[in-house]
Amino acid sequence: MALFDGKLEVARGGEYEIARGQAGAISAMTWLRRLGRRLRRWQQLHHERSQLWSLSDATLRDIGLSRADVEREASRSFWDDGGTHR
Repeated sequence: MALFDGKLEVARGGEYEIARGQAGAISAMTWLRRLGRRLRRWQQLHHERSQLWSLSDATLRDIGLSRADVEREASRSFWDDGGTHR
């Protein structure tokens, strides 16, 4: 945190937010953008796991996966992305 000309600035995730005045609007928009990204990521994970589930055993062998690998992946919750994306 740093004081600059009477305005308190807080650094978060590479973005700066002013803690006075417009802070509510800025942080709300930031929060909504992050929520939107997270929801799109969850939708993407669900879609990818569904597509993986629909592949034939022969296709899975071609890409080096077994049906057990797919079942393990498909059984994960839609929000579980293994921490690979933020």
